[in-house]
Amino acid sequence: MKPSTALVLETDNLATIDAHAEAVVAGLERLLVRLVETSTPRSQADEVIVTHEGLAARDQARLVRAAGRALRFVEVPEGAGYYEAKNRGFAATTTEVVAFGDGDCWPEPRWLEALVQPFVDPDVGVVAGRTVYAPSALGDALTAIDFEPVPSPLGHGCVRHFLANNVAFRRDVFAARLFEPRADLHRGACGVLGLRLHRERIPIHLASDAVTTHRTPSGTAELVARRMKRGSDLARLAPDIARTHLPPALAWIGALGPVSPMVLLGGRLVTAAAALARRRRAHLPSRAPTATIASIALAVTALDAWGALGGR
Repeated sequence: MKPSTALVLETDNLATIDAHAEAVVAGLERLLVRLVETSTPRSQADEVIVTHEGLAARDQARLVRAAGRALRFVEVPEGAGYYEAKNRGFAATTTEVVAFGDGDCWPEPRWLEALVQPFVDPDVGVVAGRTVYAPSALGDALTAIDFEPVPSPLGHGCVRHFLANNVAFRRDVFAARLFEPRADLHRGACGVLGLRLHRERIPIHLASDAVTTHRTPSGTAELVARRMKRGSDLARLAPDIARTHLPPALAWIGALGPVSPMVLLGGRLVTAAAALARRRRAHLPSRAPTATIASIALAVTALDAWGALGGR
C-alpha cells in the first residue's frame, strides 16, 4: 500500500541564482506547473511544503494557483540556509514519507511516483533518486563526477550516498537524523548524513527512474566557485569518508592530511571514467566527443583538488 507522502521544496537555491522576489516566485511557479503536468492524480503528494524567507501573500496565492492545490508555506529566518530550510520543512509535514526536492531542479515525468514507490516495502527507510545535469559536454562530465551512483554493500540496488535535491525518507528515519548544517561545509550535510546512515547500516535504495535535472553552472566563474566549495567539503570529510567506506586496512588513507582528498579524488575520477565508458556504449545524451568530455572531467577534478588544498 502506498504510504502518505509529503514533498518539501526549498527556495534557497533559487534565491542564490537571483535574489529578486519575482525571479524566485517565477522559478518556483514553473516547477509547480511541471509537477502538475508530469504527475497523475494518484502519484501527487498528499502535502506540499514550500520553505521561504518571506514570500508576499500575493506571491503565495500565485503559487497556489500554479499548483492547483493547497500548499503549506513555511517561513524560515533570513540566512537559515539550505539544509535548515529542509529541516524546518520536514517539521511542517505529517506524512509517513517525506521527499525533498530543490526549487532549481527539473523533474522528469512521474519523478515523485518513482521516488516513493519503493516505500511500499515497509523495510525501506531511505530512497535516493538519480540526479543529472542537462546533456552537454560539461553536463555529461559533471554528471559522471558528481552524481554517479556508487553501489553499497548493504543490499542489492542500494547506493552509498544521496543528494538532498532528490531523496525521500520514512518519517521515523529522518526525524532521528536531521540534516546537521555545519559552518565549515558548503553542501556537505547530505554527505554527513549519508555516512551516518552507512555506519548505522541503514540502506539507501536507488530509484533509478526518479530522475531530476540539476541546473548546470551558468558560466566559468560560477563553475570555478562551485568546484572550489566541493573540493573544500571533500577535504573536511575525507577522514570520515575513509573510515566509513574503505576497508579497515585502508582507513589510514583518511589520516594523510592534504593527500587524503587527492586519493579520494583519484578514486572518484576512475569511477567517473568507467561511468562515461558505459554511457558512451549506451550513447550519451549529448553528442560531444568522448575526448572532450574526458578533458573536462580532468579539468573539473583539478579544480576540486585546488579547492581541497585550500579548504584544509
